[in-house]
Amino acid sequence: MPAEARSPDPGKSAGSAHRFPILYTLLLVLLVTGLVPLSIAAWKQIAISRESLITSTQENQLMVAASIARSLSSSLEEARVQLMKLSDMFEAVIREGGQGILEKMLRDRGTMAGYLASDMVLVRYLPATGGRFDALRESSSLSDPLEGVLAQGAELARQGEATLSDPIAVGPRGAYAVAYSTPVGGGEGKPVHGVLQSLIDLGPLWERAVGTRPLGYTVFALDGNGNLFASLDEEGMLDRTDFRNFDIVRKFLAAPTKSKETSGFAVTLDGVNRDFLASVDATNQGWGIFVQVEKRLAYSSVQAMIYSTITWAMVALALALALGVWLAGSIARPVNQLAETARAFARGDFAARADIRSHSEIGELAQTYNRMSDQIQDHIKRLHAAALENQELFLGTIKALASAIDEKDPYTRGHSDRVSRYSVMIAKELGLDPREVRHVEIGSLLHDVGKIGIDDRILRKPTVLTEEEYRYMKQHPEKGASMLAPIKNMKDVNPAVKHHHERWDGGGYPSGLKADEIPLIARIVNVADTFDAMTTNRPYQKSMSYEKAVARLKELSGSAHDPKMVEIVANLYRRGAIKE
Repeated sequence: MPAEARSPDPGKSAGSAHRFPILYTLLLVLLVTGLVPLSIAAWKQIAISRESLITSTQENQLMVAASIARSLSSSLEEARVQLMKLSDMFEAVIREGGQGILEKMLRDRGTMAGYLASDMVLVRYLPATGGRFDALRESSSLSDPLEGVLAQGAELARQGEATLSDPIAVGPRGAYAVAYSTPVGGGEGKPVHGVLQSLIDLGPLWERAVGTRPLGYTVFALDGNGNLFASLDEEGMLDRTDFRNFDIVRKFLAAPTKSKETSGFAVTLDGVNRDFLASVDATNQGWGIFVQVEKRLAYSSVQAMIYSTITWAMVALALALALGVWLAGSIARPVNQLAETARAFARGDFAARADIRSHSEIGELAQTYNRMSDQIQDHIKRLHAAALENQELFLGTIKALASAIDEKDPYTRGHSDRVSRYSVMIAKELGLDPREVRHVEIGSLLHDVGKIGIDDRILRKPTVLTEEEYRYMKQHPEKGASMLAPIKNMKDVNPAVKHHHERWDGGGYPSGLKADEIPLIARIVNVADTFDAMTTNRPYQKSMSYEKAVARLKELSGSAHDPKMVEIVANLYRRGAIKE
């Protein structure tokens, strides 16, 4: 082994006495990171305070939702009780004077109007005997869908069942009401004398329930089907997004039993991702009251506390970080340089070396790596030279075999070599990669290897072959393919041997393949083989000029040969790449 390739004695390496071990650097870094426990303690305190403030904020927000839900439920209950009292009064009048007395009393429009409370849009009485008595708030009208809901409630009330509808749109956009329907009479086998209905305006009830809320809060109410019927939405958020996709809304609507909850969710508004904290509570009617606010506003007190703590902690940590970065850099830079050199070597740049001047273990590692690279590079050079020698030996053997085949027929001497030369030209024109070009070269040299198994009497016959002799001669592609089949490395070459006599129109042999069914390598060799056959003397034909041969190939293009291969041969001839 050469002296420069031997690893020096570590105990005698240059500068080893003045080495600054990496261990000392790491110890210094660890010393600096002793500040981390102090930082952890500070962050732990922040976390405790933060959790406490967050919990308090969430509880307060849930209390707001609960307060609105209770207030709305209470208002609706008061309206129900009021309607029930009116129903009891109507029943008492009927019991004392009969249905006619009640209807006579209700025909006075002032009487019915007197039953309208401040939150009512409509009071209606439907006698069992037919007819209808309405008291409707001024400037109000009843739409067909609203009349349909009232009709459904009336039908159930006639069967003795009091009902409350889901919120219904009334009047201007955003105005909603609920319909109460209750039977007058009935119960304990008594007949139902009629149906009493009221339409309660939810607007005033909602305003009383919500009251005044801090800026930034969005409050809205959904019925059991997820329909929005009331909201306090200062920034118009609910109109700009599908609130049914909010996590808290989906969970509320999917839950069989409505329960209170506070959770966070994210939504994209105007192309900006925003995080919200939302709370929900349910009214007695199963409607959801949602209160939500952007987290940055909800947790503003938390952020203020964290900011003040972090500000002073960062001052101390910045100094430690600066020193840590410098120390880490002193280690990382040479390591990164060594790693980059190794990557360059792996990419094939065998001259890459690490230029690291350091008295630490990293410097010694770089020197060892460079010496190892020298040895590997030298070994690769020797391997490369051996591989080239093996390739040349292999190709020389193939050429010798091809020449031996050609020698069997005095008319085809040099044929395989010329076919190989033309085939390689075509392959390069097609843009095949070097490995594929190599396959074409070998396949074209061996394309007639099957003639080894053909009787010399037929090969050397100076006259045209008989039909039987021609059938026998046509066996040489399959014979050649069978010879090469056991050789694994000839798998990509073998199609040139077996199929170089296939025709583009399917009339060739041995398999009758046509067009693109014929392997590319066989199509290349096919046209090169034909071109050489046309331009050399044969027992059955006189050689053509190259120009006439190209013209003849064009005549056979699309029938015997791949048009693309023929065009390439023509182009090569026009450029002078193929010369006579």
